[in-house]
Amino acid sequence: ILTPQPNLKGNVANTLVLTKISADGKHARYSQRFQGYEVFGSEVVAHLDKQGINLDRVTGNFITGLEEITIAKKPAFELDRSIQVAKQIMDGKHDWEFQNTEADLVIYHNPDREGFQPALAYIVNFLAMSETADPTRPFLVIDAVTEEVIDSWEGLNT
Repeated sequence: ILTPQPNLKGNVANTLVLTKISADGKHARYSQRFQGYEVFGSEVVAHLDKQGINLDRVTGNFITGLEEITIAKKPAFELDRSIQVAKQIMDGKHDWEFQNTEADLVIYHNPDREGFQPALAYIVNFLAMSETADPTRPFLVIDAVTEEVIDSWEGLNT
């Protein structure tokens, strides 16, 4: 049975935190934390062999080099403000009704964008509905210092 430590620490600022162990005890899922914040999109899974004795492989993503980048240690504004910023971005032509609002403070990293530097950010999403527009579930990544939208995507699949 896989019994990993609840916290595997390398650098004090960069930690793997156990989030789930499979029912058979052969797989353990860890999320990366940096400066105490979750690193968005960074997760590793440790897999034991068929006998459940030896570590077979580790899969997933772990962001390295965060210690070398200046990342804000605290947000400049509260979570509620990030939600306001996200909703203000919506097209004013429609009378939007917002449901299922979620927001998290994370270290956001986007390796697909050249030159992008990881940042402390809020990821805000909600279901927006209107009688005059198609429903949408925008995901907005808002820099937790500048209030700038640094990334976004649509969460509804059509």
